Parts: sequence; structure tokens; C-alpha cells
Amino acid sequence: DRFDGFQGGGFNMTYRGSGVQLGIMNNWAAEMHGVQISAQNESKKHRGVQLGVYNRSLDLKGLQIGIWNVNQKRKFPLINWA
Repeated sequence: DRFDGFQGGGFNMTYRGSGVQLGIMNNWAAEMHGVQISAQNESKKHRGVQLGVYNRSLDLKGLQIGIWNVNQKRKFPLINWA
């Protein structure tokens, strides 16, 4: 599954995404280029911004803004980057 542009809903899941992923509860992507906005954002590889309560990426090049943020370099509250 792939999207370019916008993906919205309660629970979003994609293998590759480019654009904006907007979810109420959860966003998940194997590879994401762009912005994830939800209560919980997770991606294996992310290039861009994650905005949420909990943000996690195993391979991040970008910015995380949320209560708790996790990436390959550190676990940090409020703002995290890699």
C-alpha cells in the first residue's frame, strides 16, 4: 500500500507514504516522507516531522514534537531530532 498526498482516518497504515498522514489514534508507516499527525506515530524510516503524544522512528531524519519521542539516537520529551 502506498499513498502520495493525504491519508486520513482513525488508524492509518501504509508501506510507503509521501505527504500528510493524519490520524485520530495511530499512524504507522514502514517508510514515510512528510508529516505524521496523530496521538501515536510510528515509522521504521521517517524523513520529516512527527507531531503527537507518542512518536517513534527507528531511522529518523527530521523532527519529533510530542510528550515522548523516540528515535535511533535518543529518547526525549517534548522535542527530539535526528
